[in-house]
Amino acid sequence: MYNTNNTTNMPLAGKSGYCAQLKFSSLMQGLPDDLQQKLAAKGEAAEFRKNDALFLDGTAADHVFCVLDGKVKEYYTNNAGEECLRRIITRGHMVSLHHVFSGDTIYTYSCQALGLASCYFWKTETIRTMMQQEPELTMKVAQLLSGYMEESCRLHCICRKPQACARVAAYLLSKNNDKKEHGSGKRSRNMAIDISPLSLAARDICLARETFSRSLSRIQEMGYIRQNNGIIHLLNTDGLMELSGIQACTCGPEKEFF
Repeated sequence: MYNTNNTTNMPLAGKSGYCAQLKFSSLMQGLPDDLQQKLAAKGEAAEFRKNDALFLDGTAADHVFCVLDGKVKEYYTNNAGEECLRRIITRGHMVSLHHVFSGDTIYTYSCQALGLASCYFWKTETIRTMMQQEPELTMKVAQLLSGYMEESCRLHCICRKPQACARVAAYLLSKNNDKKEHGSGKRSRNMAIDISPLSLAARDICLARETFSRSLSRIQEMGYIRQNNGIIHLLNTDGLMELSGIQACTCGPEKEFF
């Protein structure tokens, strides 16, 4: 499974509290109650300490994860031995879901907890079997994968912006949209967004950590945000939209981009 010689993973004795958290995940939202119960019954919960591996590059791709709390990162190592960030996954989002369609038998990247994190997980084959029996689950998985592809396009578009402040503003709006979709359903003008650690957030949009921090400080001076140790409060989303220049984005209409 996900155990390695360098990690300590702790299966949880009780699942009831974690099932309650799972109910608000991207996978469960919109599914009938009976299907949610079936999914919860088929999975397990586990906790991971900081730097624990959910899985490693080259190991069997036999599990799908949902982050219930905390953050995890996907990464791979290039030929020079350098770690390259793939993406950061936050609460409510899925890890390695595409394997239910791809048929890949091994992971081609690694996944590691950034701090204390709890996850729900299923065997990949279990999800495949349930998808064959439950069309609503199949549509939900397809919808999630489509959304992840759109997110990848969004980040690529952000990385092409020539000005660092424009990139950071667009990134914050993107994260605010994620909060709206997986939170209360409303986009707040004073919503707290956790983008810590800043070093990984900077890599997410192809900026140096120092440049990212300077841009945040500049945007705060403009009165558009308030920041404190990676927690960002959006105070003026209209100003952020103007700064980000999203009208010039080629990904599609504004309402689709954010």
